Amino acid sequence: MILTKNELLKNLNEEQKEAVCYFKGPLLVLAGAGSGKTRVITYKIAYATKYLGYNPERILAITFTNKAANELKERIKNLLGKEAPIWASTFHSFCLKILRRHIDKLGYSRYFEIYDESDSKKLIEKVISELNLDKDKYPSSLLKNLFSKIKNESLAYEELEDNIKEAFNLYNKLLKEKNALDFDDLLLKTIELFEKEKNILNFYKNYFEYVLVDEYQDTNPTQYKLIKYLCLEKGNICAVGDDYQAIYSFRGADINIILNFEKDFKDAKVIKLTKNYRSTKTILEAANYVILNNKKNYQKKLEAIKEEGEKIRLFKAPNSEIEVKFLVKAIKKLSQDKKIPLNDIAILYRSNFLSREIEEALIKENIPYTIVGGLRFYERKEIKDILAYLKFPFFPKNEDTIERVFKYPSKGLGKAAILKFLHTYEQKEKFLKDTKEAFLETLKELSTKNGFKILYSIYKRYLEEFENKSFKDLINFVLEESKYLEYLQKEYPNNYEDRYENILELINALEEFSKKHNFNTKKETFLEFLANISLENDKEKENNGISLMTVHAAKGLEFKVVFLVALEDGIFPSKKSLEEGNLEEERRLFYVGITRAKDLLFLSYSQNRMYFGKLQRQVPSRFLSEIPKNLIFEVKLQNKAKESENNKKHQNVCNIKNSLSNFKKGDLVLHKKFGVGKILNVFGDNLKIYFVKLKEVKEIKKDFVKKI
Repeated sequence: MILTKNELLKNLNEEQKEAVCYFKGPLLVLAGAGSGKTRVITYKIAYATKYLGYNPERILAITFTNKAANELKERIKNLLGKEAPIWASTFHSFCLKILRRHIDKLGYSRYFEIYDESDSKKLIEKVISELNLDKDKYPSSLLKNLFSKIKNESLAYEELEDNIKEAFNLYNKLLKEKNALDFDDLLLKTIELFEKEKNILNFYKNYFEYVLVDEYQDTNPTQYKLIKYLCLEKGNICAVGDDYQAIYSFRGADINIILNFEKDFKDAKVIKLTKNYRSTKTILEAANYVILNNKKNYQKKLEAIKEEGEKIRLFKAPNSEIEVKFLVKAIKKLSQDKKIPLNDIAILYRSNFLSREIEEALIKENIPYTIVGGLRFYERKEIKDILAYLKFPFFPKNEDTIERVFKYPSKGLGKAAILKFLHTYEQKEKFLKDTKEAFLETLKELSTKNGFKILYSIYKRYLEEFENKSFKDLINFVLEESKYLEYLQKEYPNNYEDRYENILELINALEEFSKKHNFNTKKETFLEFLANISLENDKEKENNGISLMTVHAAKGLEFKVVFLVALEDGIFPSKKSLEEGNLEEERRLFYVGITRAKDLLFLSYSQNRMYFGKLQRQVPSRFLSEIPKNLIFEVKLQNKAKESENNKKHQNVCNIKNSLSNFKKGDLVLHKKFGVGKILNVFGDNLKIYFVKLKEVKEIKKDFVKKI
C-alpha cells in the first residue's frame, strides 16, 4: 500500500517526525535504545524521494552489516510500494563499487582480487620467510593484526620497530604485485584515490545528494575520513547513532567522532529520540540512572511509552553454583507459570568463560539453548587444545588430538610426523602391554627430531605426576612447558584475555568434577569427565531455546526477559577496564545490557567464585549501586539442603523433663536412648533438645557432653 504524505508522517512521534523532515543542513540523530532508529532512517529516505524530489540513485545509506542494508531496502520498498535504487551498503561494499570503476588510476587492474583473512595470513607467512623473521616472535596472526591497526589508524606506523615496518612495506608491495587488496585496503585505497584524483572526489561529492550513516558511534578514524571527504563541504549528511551505546573501542571505534559532530559540521542540528518503545518504565529508569554517571556524553533521558512494569529482580548468591541454580529455577517458573517462550529469554554475561556453568545446568535440566555470536564452551579452540594435551597419552591414536598437540603451538611436526608417530606407536603397542609405556617409548624413539624431544620431555613428567597432581597443577604444567599461553597471546592478541579466562574456567570445571565424583584414580575421573562432555555435546542443539551471549553480541537485540549475570567488580566492569581506567565504556556496556530487556530484568552476582581452581571472595559490581533501591526487589532463594536440614532438625527435636538445674541453652548433652543432642531452649524444668546422628558428631569431644 502506498502511503500519502500525511499517512507517512502520522506513523511517527514528534521527535521522529522532526528528524525525518529536516533537510536544511548536517543532522545528528541521537537515537536512544528502542527509540525507532531504523524507522527514522527508512522514513527519511522514503520522504526525501517521494515528497522532496531527491533521486534515490543519488542517496547513499551506510550501514554496518550487509543484512542491515538489505533490510533497509526492503522496508523502503514496503513504504513506497516499489524498489528504490538507493546506494545502501556497508563502508567496504561502497568502496568496492568506487574502486571497481577507478582503481586503474592507482596502478591496479579493475579486476583486482580481494584477499580474505586466510589469504592475507598466507601472504604474511611468505613475507616472514623472505625476510628471515623469527616465526615465534613474529607469527602471521600478530603481524596481520598490527597491519590492520596501522591501516585503520589505531596504531602509528612510526612507532613500530624496523622489522615490522619492513614486513608491512613488503606485504603491501606483494599485494600490489598480485593485483590484490586486503579488506582494510578497500577503504584506504578509496581515500588514496580521492586524495590523488580530485576530479573523482568532486564527482562523488556532487553525485550524492544525501548521505545517511547508521551506527555513527561505531565509526573508526578511516571511515570518518571517508565521510568527511564526501559530506564536509555540502553538509548533506544525516548521522544516526547513540553515544550511550558506543562499546566497540577494541575494534577501533572512537566515541569522540560522534561527540565532535557539531564541531566537524558547521551549523549542525542535533535531534534526540528519547521515547523508548521497548522497555518498561522501571527498566528504563534504571538505565537512565546508570548512564548519567558518565561524564563524556550527550545528556539525554529516555522516556518509557510502556507502563511501569515489575521491579528489577536482584539475586545475591553465596557462590556461582547457587547463582546458576537460581537462573534455572527462575527460567522454569517463567516458562511454566507465565508461559514465556524460551526464545524470548536471554542470559547475558560480560565474558565468554561464564557460559560454561550455565550451559551445563541447562543441559542437565533439558532446557534448550543457543550460543549467539560464539561457540559452546567445549567447542572453543583453546578448550579443545588443552584437553588434547591432557588426553594425548590416553588416546594416542586420535588424529585430531595429535594434530592439536603437534600444531598449537607449532613444534615443526607436520602430516608426515603424525603418520610416523602412529606407525611407531602401533609397532610398540604390539610388544608392550602397557599403553603408557608404548606411548613414552614412541616419543623417546622419535626424539631425534626436536619437536618429539619437547613432547617426550613434557609427557615423561606429566605421566609420572598425573595421579598425584591436581588438575590445576597439571594444566599449569602443560601451559608452561608447551608455551601455549605465549602462542595464544601472539595468535589472538585481540581476544587473548577472553581465551585465557576460558582455560581458567576449564580448570574450575575439572576441579569441581573431581570433587563431586569419587573415582578410584585420577585417570578414571578424567576419562569420565571427557565422556560427560561428549554426551553433552551430542545432545540436539535446538534453535528455539534460550539465548546465551555476551553483552557485546546482544547489541541490537531485545528479549521479553533478560538475565544479566556475574555482576562483580573484575568481571563487569572487567579487570582490564578497572586497571586502565576505562569505566565509561564498561558502564555503556552495562547500559546496553539493561536496555535489551522489554518486560523483566534479572540481575545477579556471586559473593564467591572459583578462579583457577580457587574460591575467591567477590565484590558486587559498582554499577549495581547506581540503580536506585526503590527499583529493585531482592530475591531470596531457599537452599534445598538448608531446607532439608531444617526439616530434619524439626523432626529430631524432643522435649525432655529436666530434673537438674545446671543446663542452659547451647549445651551438648548425651541421652541413653536418643544419643547426642544440643539444647535449643530451657523452659523451667523442660529442655528442648535437637538430637543429631552419630556421624554428625564424630569430632565432638566427650569432655564437652553432659549426660542426662
